[in-house]
Amino acid sequence: MKDEYVLYEYFMGILKKKIPHKATLSATITDILLIDKDAVYRRLRGEVNFTFPEIALISKKLGISLDEVIGMQSDFSRPSQLKLNRHVDPSETDYRIWDEYVQKIAVLQDDSKAEMAEASNMLPQSLFLNFEYLTRFYFFKWEQSASCEPRKYREILCSDRLRKIHAKLTMYLKRIDSCFLLDFLIFQHIVTEIKYYAGIYRMEQEDVQRLKEELFLLLDYMEKITVSGKFEETGHRVDIFISDINIDTNFFYIKGSSYGLSVIKVLTLASVTSIDEETVDLIQTWINCLKHKSTLISVSGGKKRTLFFDAQRKIIETL
Repeated sequence: MKDEYVLYEYFMGILKKKIPHKATLSATITDILLIDKDAVYRRLRGEVNFTFPEIALISKKLGISLDEVIGMQSDFSRPSQLKLNRHVDPSETDYRIWDEYVQKIAVLQDDSKAEMAEASNMLPQSLFLNFEYLTRFYFFKWEQSASCEPRKYREILCSDRLRKIHAKLTMYLKRIDSCFLLDFLIFQHIVTEIKYYAGIYRMEQEDVQRLKEELFLLLDYMEKITVSGKFEETGHRVDIFISDINIDTNFFYIKGSSYGLSVIKVLTLASVTSIDEETVDLIQTWINCLKHKSTLISVSGGKKRTLFFDAQRKIIETL
């Protein structure tokens, strides 16, 4: 009985971190187990334990490691998950994963202690997802590596359903105090990639010009928020640093009073995610250390800010 209680406590702790909102959690489990709500409530209150087959099914549907469920964490093992969503022609499973992620961020947007920080050598998703052609470019870049017969840029489309998810996600993220540490070659990287794909006739010149226009618009937006130190849509604080050294790995964390999440980005749009507290704290420490090798261009650092944005406009102009 003691082992069953310990297993239940571990499992409930993970579920509450995964889906903090009680009503959403009970509805999700009801849909997964196909049992009535009263039976679910009895399990959530601890009056009835989840059976192991129920735990296994819920874990599979919610992307929870069974090692994590039974508490097999050690100094040499941290629970994490590689998420390989299909951004082009996504399945219902892909949409469900994105919806769950948006729900997690939605919980934090009203948390006064919530914070987010990202270190990246590519444009942060929370900044470029509002731009149609830039979003399509990263989808296109993903397919060039993930498909044996990749399509051309203009054949890559973003569904209306995914656009709505992106709109919710970016707005929720902009309601959280944020910090971005960007590689000083960040715009050079994407301009070089666009030129390459145009050079091998995977992109039309018209597509290149639309991307060029959006890059200028994104740069204008970034300059505005660095001057004010706030997201213009929400008024929440945003700090932007330019790293003085190359950033070779993209990673970020987001945390609040109820839970934290860390992400290491791989394969352009894929990610290794973890809700392990020590892992989140480690990512936070990495980013804080990187700040000492970076220059803040938000609010202060006016000269460095002007030089940076002028240099990026010259790079974009070469398209």
